[in-house]
Amino acid sequence: MKLPPDESGDGGGKIMGGERCCCCPSCEPKVLYSWTQNPDSYNDEYCHHIPAIYFGDGIGTYCAVWRLYETGFPLLYGQGDINKDGKLVGLKNVYSINENGDFCTSYNYPGYMELQQGCIDEETGDITWP
Repeated sequence: MKLPPDESGDGGGKIMGGERCCCCPSCEPKVLYSWTQNPDSYNDEYCHHIPAIYFGDGIGTYCAVWRLYETGFPLLYGQGDINKDGKLVGLKNVYSINENGDFCTSYNYPGYMELQQGCIDEETGDITWP
C-alpha cells in the first residue's frame, strides 16, 4: 500500500493529510491489539470494548501509521497517523467505534480483528504491515 501524495505533490505524505515527517528507523510493523469479534445470535449487534489505553498517548511509534483491520475477510475499518505523543490519531472516529470505545458490528461470523502499526518506507512511500 502506498501513501497518498501530500499537498506538495511530491508523492509522499501521511494518511490523514497531516504534516509529512521523516520515517523512523526504529519503527517496527506490529500488532498493537487483537481480538475475535464473535457474533451474538441474541442481539442485532455485537460489541467488543477496546481498552481506553489504546485511545491515549504512548501506543505507537511517531511517524508510523495505524489501521484497524479484519484479517480473515479482509476488511479495513479505519486508518490514520501516529503523532509525536504516540497517539493513534482518529481511532475514536472510526465509524464502528461508539462513544464508549466499543467496536460494534452486526456481522454473523467471527471477525479476527487487529489494531496494527505500519511503517513507511521513506524512499517509496510503501507501508509495511505486520
